[in-house]
Amino acid sequence: MQLTVISQNISDGPDPERWPPLAARLLAEDPHVLLLQETGGRSRMEELVEHLPGWAAYLAPHDRPAGTAAGNVVAFDPNVFELLHLDESLSTSTLYGFAVVTVRAHGVDVPLSFCSVHFDPNSALAAGIEAQRVATRLYSGGGAGLLGGDVGHLPADPHWDDEPTWASLPHHRRGSWAAAGTRYDGDRTVAWRLEDKGLTDVVAHLARLRNDPALCRPTAVGGVRVDQMWATPAMAAAVVAYERLNSRVRKHSDHDGLKVTVDTDGLDRRQLREFV
Repeated sequence: MQLTVISQNISDGPDPERWPPLAARLLAEDPHVLLLQETGGRSRMEELVEHLPGWAAYLAPHDRPAGTAAGNVVAFDPNVFELLHLDESLSTSTLYGFAVVTVRAHGVDVPLSFCSVHFDPNSALAAGIEAQRVATRLYSGGGAGLLGGDVGHLPADPHWDDEPTWASLPHHRRGSWAAAGTRYDGDRTVAWRLEDKGLTDVVAHLARLRNDPALCRPTAVGGVRVDQMWATPAMAAAVVAYERLNSRVRKHSDHDGLKVTVDTDGLDRRQLREFV
C-alpha cells in the first residue's frame, strides 16, 4: 500500500484567511496523513477540522500562550486508518508540544506511528534535548515511525546541506544555528541527536541514493533545510519518494511543504520491537 504523508508549517499568523486555501492545496495532493505545525491553540482546531472534512485531527498538548508558534497537529483520513494509540506523555516537556499518533492502515499488519514536531528554534542545545525525547517516543508504537516538521536547525551532513550565508542572517538566527564559540560553524547537534536515536533523515537518504543534491534545497528563509522528515529503521526502508511543495504553498506560508511516499510493502519488519 502506498501512503502519502505531508508535513507543513502553516505559519499561523494574523491573517485568518491563510489556512483555508492552504488546506485546499494540501488536500489536492491526496494525502493520507498531514503533519502540521504552528496551527495555534485549541480555539483554532474547529477551523482546522472544518477545512479537513471527515479527517481526524489531534493537537499535541502545550502550555504556550496564544500567538506563539505552538500547535503541532497530526491528522489522518479515518477511511484509511484506525487509531490505536495516542502518546502525549512527554508533550509539555518541549517548547511547543508533541504527540505520537499510532494507527493501523486497513490491510497493513504493522502499526504506523506519526509525529508532528516544531523544535525550539532559539537554541540547538535545547532543541537537541527535545529531539531525543521525541525520537524515543516515536518508537512507542512498535518501531515503524515517521516524524516531520519544523526541526528548525541544520541537517547532519554538510556535503548535502551547506552552511547558511552567515553574514546575511540576523544575529538571533546566527546564535541559534552556529556552534558555541565559533565565528561561524554550523551547529548540527539536533540532527546528530536524531541519528543517535537510530533515525534517518529521509530526504538526505534519498539524495544520497540518487546522487541528487537538489533534493536538499532549503525549505524556508535563511538558506537552511529546516523542514525535515525523519524515520525509524523500520519505516526508513519504506520511504520511496520525496517532493517539495514550494510553488504550491508559498503564497500561504513562509515554509515549503514536504511530501513523502511510503510503500508499506517495504517496511523492515526485522526492525520492529516491543517498546520497553
